[in-house]
Amino acid sequence: MSQSSVALASHAQDVALHGTAVSLRVARLDRGDATTRHRHAHEGIIYVVGGRGHTIIDGRRRELVAGSMIYIPPGVWHQHHAADDQAMTYLTATNLPLLEAVGLGAAFEEGDTQ
Repeated sequence: MSQSSVALASHAQDVALHGTAVSLRVARLDRGDATTRHRHAHEGIIYVVGGRGHTIIDGRRRELVAGSMIYIPPGVWHQHHAADDQAMTYLTATNLPLLEAVGLGAAFEEGDTQ
C-alpha cells in the first residue's frame, strides 16, 4: 500500500508519493535557495520541470534547466541549488521505500558524525 504526504520546509515545498519499492517527489526551491549537502543509501533520478539551477555531486557542478535529468548514485555527497534569479521545480524518483523495507534507508546531512 502506498502513502501520500505533503511536507513544507523553509527551503522547499514538497509533495511526495511513496510506493512499496519506489517514491516520487515534486520539490520546489525558491530563488537562491538550496537543499542541505547530504548523501543517502538510495539512488535517485532528478528531472527538472521548470526554472533553473545547479546540483553539485561529489564536488562536481552540473547546470540544470527545464528538461535536464541527472542520476544521483547512492552514497555520494550532493546539494541542489536554485538560480539566484529563478526558482527551480524538479521531480525526484528514488528506490528509498525498497531500501527502507530491508533496513538500508540511511541518509546523512553534512555535519553528521557518520
